[in-house]
Amino acid sequence: MKTTTLYMCILALCIAFLQSCEPSSDSPSNASTQEIEGMKHSVPIQTQEYRSATSVVEKGKAPGMKVKLLSTAGDAKTYAVIFATGDEVVSGLTEFAQKYNVKSGHYQGIGDALHVEAGWFDYQRKEFLVIPMDTVEITSFTGDIAWYNKKPIAHTHVSASLKDGSVKGGHLLKLIVGPTLEVIVTVEPTPLYKSFNEEFNAAFIDVDKTEDSGQ
Repeated sequence: MKTTTLYMCILALCIAFLQSCEPSSDSPSNASTQEIEGMKHSVPIQTQEYRSATSVVEKGKAPGMKVKLLSTAGDAKTYAVIFATGDEVVSGLTEFAQKYNVKSGHYQGIGDALHVEAGWFDYQRKEFLVIPMDTVEITSFTGDIAWYNKKPIAHTHVSASLKDGSVKGGHLLKLIVGPTLEVIVTVEPTPLYKSFNEEFNAAFIDVDKTEDSGQ
C-alpha cells in the first residue's frame, strides 16, 4: 500500500512538472514572436525605380551655370562650364550645347554633389535601374555631345565616392551640385549625329550619318 501511494505521488509530481513547462498563450517568447511578425508587415518594401533611356531633359534647372571661352585652336574651342550649388547638371549641359550650337564635343569634370542619380542599363527591360547617392565627391565625370531629333544630347558617365569611401557610378541621369562642379568642354567642328537603336530602345552615335533627320 505504501509503495502504491509513493508511485502515485511521484506520478503526480511528474505531471505537474510537465504542465509547468508548457508555454502559455501570453508567454514572453510567444509575444516576441508576434512582435517580430508585426514588424515584418510594418517595414515598407522599397521598389526599384527604372527610367527610360530616351527621357526628356528639363530646361532651366541650372540658373547658376557660368561659361568662359578658354582657347581656340582652328575651328575647335574649349570652354570652362562652371556650375553653382543647386544646379542640375544634365539640364545645364544641354542648355550650354543649345546656346553655343555644339554639334559635337567631349568633356570631363570634377566637383561635389548633393544628390546623384546614376543608371545601370538593364538589357531585358531596356531601361536604366536608378542608383541614388547623396552628398558625394565626384571622382569621375566624362561624356560627349551629339545631336538627335533636332536637339543636343549630353551623354555622361559618372562615379562618386560616398562617406565611407565606397564608389558607385553609371550613366548620369541627374546631378544636383554641391559646392561646385567644374567641367571643361572641347567643342569639335565636325558634327556627330545619333540614330535610334530598336534593340536597346536608345539612340547611339552613328558616324555614317551626315545630318540630323530626327530618327
